Amino acid sequence: MLPFLIDMANLYEQFVAEWLNKNTPKDFFVKQQHRVTHDRNYSDRIDLLLRD
Repeated sequence: MLPFLIDMANLYEQFVAEWLNKNTPKDFFVKQQHRVTHDRNYSDRIDLLLRD
């Protein structure tokens, strides 16, 4: 059998995003990997964004 590698952090993040999509009220919005730009030289990436 060939060895393989699973990115468990990414797999868990995808699982949580799908669970939130199916189990939150319809007026909520789930977005993965949302980028927030603070200024020209600095930005962040948010893993999961939950908005109403």
